Amino acid sequence: MGSMQDAGHDGLLVHFACPNSDCLNVLEHHVTDAIFDFTVFDLSLDRHSDGIGHAETKIVCEDCQQEIEVVVLATAVGKEVAVKGFPHILVEFADNTFEQKYGDFLADYKPEDPFGVYNATVKELDDLHYGSTILPSAQRAFNKMISLQHVISLEAYLSDRLIKIVTNDSDKLLALVGATPALRNNQPKLIDIAKDPNYVATASKNYLQRFSFHDLASVAVFYKAVLKMNLFESENHEKEMLDIITMRHDLVHRSGRDNDGKDVVIDDEHIVILKDLMKAVVHRVEAAYTAYILDNKA
Repeated sequence: MGSMQDAGHDGLLVHFACPNSDCLNVLEHHVTDAIFDFTVFDLSLDRHSDGIGHAETKIVCEDCQQEIEVVVLATAVGKEVAVKGFPHILVEFADNTFEQKYGDFLADYKPEDPFGVYNATVKELDDLHYGSTILPSAQRAFNKMISLQHVISLEAYLSDRLIKIVTNDSDKLLALVGATPALRNNQPKLIDIAKDPNYVATASKNYLQRFSFHDLASVAVFYKAVLKMNLFESENHEKEMLDIITMRHDLVHRSGRDNDGKDVVIDDEHIVILKDLMKAVVHRVEAAYTAYILDNKA
């Protein structure tokens, strides 16, 4: 009882690493959601199992073809999502049962100052990194957290900067659509276009807001099309950035361990190197963006 997925509901969006240790794919799927039935729940009783919702969905990894079963359990205090048979796999999901639809928030969101926000975030992370006294036993976990936040701040910057450009310049929007198969090959319904005269811009913004900006290879294609720039300084810079994204994958999806099960160790020097590599990407984008703005004013 308590499952939910109908024509008006896409289900629960989940993200997790493929449980196949030889596969690096991160899966993103809508699975059948589960709901807790409060109408049959009685807090006064010792038995609290009444009303619990349960749903299972079978999906297949696109890369290695392994069949995976995702289990959603809805209790009175929230939801639990797991990969059946692989309890160590962390499943990310957003339970917005009691919240405004996330899509409504994204539709109203306008990135005003991506570069300023990025710089402020880096300063906050530096203050936290250098101004905190951490127990030796917690240093490894602390460094992992700081490193991950640096990566997240880069992803947010790359997303916001691109969205700000294409939502304000129809030529750049066209360049993005032309370089992105998921947008270029989209077949909208005429009714959707009739309802929204800005359908292309809206659909493109929606796509970018849900895109995983740690997929730097695809992000590089976006920026090549829109700002006619290379995202990386050199092949070595690209390799180092992709290594950082692999580290991000291990921190988020494998509890800080690599494919061999070894703990990912990050020291202070690694954090400085990581930050400098990512700032180089941001500064390259800002230089190209500034040139684009100046060209438009000429």
